[in-house]
Amino acid sequence: MRDREQINVECRVFTRYLTGQIPDSCIAEKYAAAYLPGKPLSGNLQSCFDALLVRLANIHPLFTRAVDAFTRFFYTDSTLSKRLIILLAILESRALTAVELDYPDKTTFVGFLFSMVTQIIVFSILLGIATLFLLPLKLLLGRKPVKKQGSA
Repeated sequence: MRDREQINVECRVFTRYLTGQIPDSCIAEKYAAAYLPGKPLSGNLQSCFDALLVRLANIHPLFTRAVDAFTRFFYTDSTLSKRLIILLAILESRALTAVELDYPDKTTFVGFLFSMVTQIIVFSILLGIATLFLLPLKLLLGRKPVKKQGSA
């Protein structure tokens, strides 16, 4: 199992990316429980590139957003996507974060259009930057297996 502090940092960064909030202890506990043997996140990373994506996404929610944009188009079965889906399910099961995820912001039609256009522009910029840096790395590292910890 991964180090608990790493799991907590990952949970905090990913929750901020998905909801803009800091996770409470219950969310962190449920996310950490998904790493227990036999649970959905207990499997190993698929490749060196997969490990790189997870490490980059753990830096900051903006990095998570860029890497997530990249994986949507170029690496749909990534470990990052699986982790985000598990955390999203946990967040939707909690009342405080479910409200944030399930109900749209109250705004005017013009406000909605402005927000949508802004989101599309930000997504496109992040996807472009991520593709520029990550696609060559995917081609280089895509099938290289992850080096086990403790091996030389």
